[in-house]
Amino acid sequence: MKTIIEFYNNDTKIKTDGGDPMEIETSSRNLGWDGIILEKGYSPYFCLENVITKYFYFALKDSDLHFQAKINNDFINHITIPGNGNIWINPPDTPFSYKSNEICFFIIFTIEKKTLFKNIDSMIVEKLEFLQKWDIEDNNLKNIIELFYNEVQNEGRNGKLYIDNLVNLFSFYFINNYSNYDSLINNKNCKSRFSPRDILKIKEFIIKNIENNLTIDILAEHVNMSKFYFLREFKKSSGITPYQFLLQEKLNKSKELLLNPINQISDIAYKLGFSDQSHFSNLFKKSFGISPGQFKINSNL
Repeated sequence: MKTIIEFYNNDTKIKTDGGDPMEIETSSRNLGWDGIILEKGYSPYFCLENVITKYFYFALKDSDLHFQAKINNDFINHITIPGNGNIWINPPDTPFSYKSNEICFFIIFTIEKKTLFKNIDSMIVEKLEFLQKWDIEDNNLKNIIELFYNEVQNEGRNGKLYIDNLVNLFSFYFINNYSNYDSLINNKNCKSRFSPRDILKIKEFIIKNIENNLTIDILAEHVNMSKFYFLREFKKSSGITPYQFLLQEKLNKSKELLLNPINQISDIAYKLGFSDQSHFSNLFKKSFGISPGQFKINSNL
């Protein structure tokens, strides 16, 4: 079946055909959920140019995917890593563009503003700011969305009260972690701008601790910044998200480790925090055009 999620051209406000390639296998459309849609399916390609949605839009990828997203009028290469809770987030009425020629398996979750904000004071809602056009890594958010998916599979067996509680859980978590809500209610005047020194400090910290389990909270604390402002300012300063920078540095580090004939590929994958050797090998080949095994052979000739 076809998607019921609607994309509109940002300039003309006319509905586009950007969702036409999407083939939907599972949908919440017949469950009567007010203000939310969940769909699972695949698309042989994506090409969404200067589009908006009328709701908050979340896309979970079920497979590794190379795609390009437009940032400051230029298309930038991205890689998604499903095993790491990778989610694309976009607020309503915020234009975005991304494209990919690869087949994509996804879960898409949308929630309307009135549903997301139903328990938030209207005075606060007017001042809320959200991250825009983001590819983030958050297993907690991913797990909450998957609870909605499980309920779709169960044909809404747990009823309205269960869904209402899920919506409250989702809204509380998302607003607290991906907006300036905490700063507003606590009147925080926290640092909210990166200096060149800050961005250098963070990158050096990531490279130095590349083999450790780094989280956004740890990185934000390292420069005395809230999670929301850290995510926003890092991307603004670097053009990529901290997750993308961390992934690229891990792959660069893996090349260094592969030069040592003693190191096994499986050990390198584990050491750098990849889910398994196959996952690491796929990302390595997509990034460098050669498998880690072949790179290792060529480097030790």
